[in-house]
Amino acid sequence: MSLDALKAAFAVKTPSAISKVVLIAMADYAGKDGGGIYPSRQSLANKTQLADRTITKAIGELLD
Repeated sequence: MSLDALKAAFAVKTPSAISKVVLIAMADYAGKDGGGIYPSRQSLANKTQLADRTITKAIGELLD
């Protein structure tokens, strides 16, 4: 986990609270250099307790 990635995730304005939770969960997978963020949607769903479809929608919001 990269604390810098986690701090950055908290600082980013996101379209919704759900997309913020997904972004923070993704940051938790970052390596020490902030890279290497490759969790599956299922891993994110398990970590956040959100449905796979909700994860997919949130990722789409973040990419926009």
